[in-house]
Formats: sequence, structure tokens, C-alpha cells
Amino acid sequence: MLSHLWFYKMSTPQSFSSIELANRIGIDFLSGIMCGIVVAPVLATVDKAVVENASGKSSLTQSVKNSICEIVRNPFVYMSSFEFLWILCVYGMTYMAFNATDSLCKIFHVNDILPKLFFVTLVNMVASIMKDRAFAQKFGVSEKQKVRAISLVIWLVRDVMTIASAFLLPPIVAAMLERYGMSPSHAINFAQLICPIIMQLILTPIHLLGLDLSNFPEDTARARIIRLFKLYPYTTFLRMIRMGIAYGVGGVGNKYARGTLHTMNEGADWDNRY
Repeated sequence: MLSHLWFYKMSTPQSFSSIELANRIGIDFLSGIMCGIVVAPVLATVDKAVVENASGKSSLTQSVKNSICEIVRNPFVYMSSFEFLWILCVYGMTYMAFNATDSLCKIFHVNDILPKLFFVTLVNMVASIMKDRAFAQKFGVSEKQKVRAISLVIWLVRDVMTIASAFLLPPIVAAMLERYGMSPSHAINFAQLICPIIMQLILTPIHLLGLDLSNFPEDTARARIIRLFKLYPYTTFLRMIRMGIAYGVGGVGNKYARGTLHTMNEGADWDNRY
């Protein structure tokens, strides 16, 4: 009755035993965690600075300096810090979800577009909103200050637009670049990197509005606009760097780590066993 649906059109993975399947997913998870550890210090530094600056606790520059000093002084202690662990959770889980979904779709011969879009988006959005709520409480005006529901809704909108900039816009931009003579491979790689970064021009004020509504719930609209205009330039620049690290360095690093580990375990043709 439901055999027409995409998730029923699977064939049994004849070339994979249960142990090999477990090893494949285990390495997918390991490479995702490794990549999360690499990008977490930079992303945690930026996110903490943005929240502290928006609440008035610290300037962007001072917050970044404090985080760098903590990392340099004792990197292993920093890896157990509140901000590091939250970022590791968000991006480690995001990379893990992408890797595992990619493997399972290929092994079971399922088209990977919808599963990746759904599962990776779900994991990233839920983890990101939970992280933003935790950061707003920890580094906002007061740890007793509750994060308002409207802020969570605003961050949900931000994440939907972020995912669109990462998954939907790049093919459109790449097609435009190809018409101007760029090769298809270079066009899509460039578009995948630049689209999430450029979108910060729009997404940064949305992110800041969510923080402002929780930090200063009683303020007037005029006061918010003035504050957002003041925070916008430097915060946007920092978040552009953040997105370049998360989607550029993180994406490439995850692909490299995953390929290296699978090659060590299964051989150079690990991605051609389907």
C-alpha cells in the first residue's frame, strides 16, 4: 500500500554485513565529532562574544580576547567549558547526521536529497535553538532572565533561512556563475561557501532581535532599533567569519576526515561499494 513512497524503495545492502554497517556508521560519527572539536573553539568564541555584546556584559573585542586567553592558557580546561561543549554538541551532531544519512542512503540505494534535507535540518535546528537559549541565559543580562518564546520563534525563522542559504540557494547561484564561464565544480563549491556568509547581512539582525527581546523585554521599538543599528556592523562581520568556519572549513574538514578514516578501514574504494 505504501510501496510508492521513497523510503520503501530500498534494496538490501548485499555487500554490507551488520558489523560492516556498524563500523561505517561508527566512523561517520567519529569523523563528525573530530570535526566538531576542530571548529568549536572559533564558533564558541564568536557566539559568546555576540551574546555578551548584545547584553552589554562585554564588548565584542574584550569577549574575544578573554576567550582566546582561556584557550591559550589551558586548552584542555577550555574543552570542558560551557560554550565549547554546547558548540561541539551542535556541530558534532550536525556533521554526524550528515555523514550517517549519506552512508545509509547510499547503502540502501535511497535518493539522499530529502533525507539529508530533513534529518540534517532537524538535528541542526533543534540543537541550535537549544544552544541559543542556553547562551542567552548564561551570557545575557542575567542568568535568571528567562528566554522568551518569541525569541525562540525568531531563531527558528533564522535557522530555516540559514538552511535555505546552505541547501537551496547554492545550486541557483552556481547555475548563474556557470553562465559567466565558471566551471561547474568551482561554481558549486564557491556558491556553497559564499551563500551562507552573504546571508548574514539579513540573518544577523534577526539573530540580534531574538537576543534583544529576551535581554530587554520592556524596551520600546525605537530603543531596539537604535541598539540593533549599533551592534549590526561588527556582529555581522564576526558571524560571516563564523559561517565560513562552520560551512567552509567544517564541511571540508568533515569530508576529509571521513574519507581518510573510511579509506583506512575499508580501502580507497569505500565510497564505491554500492
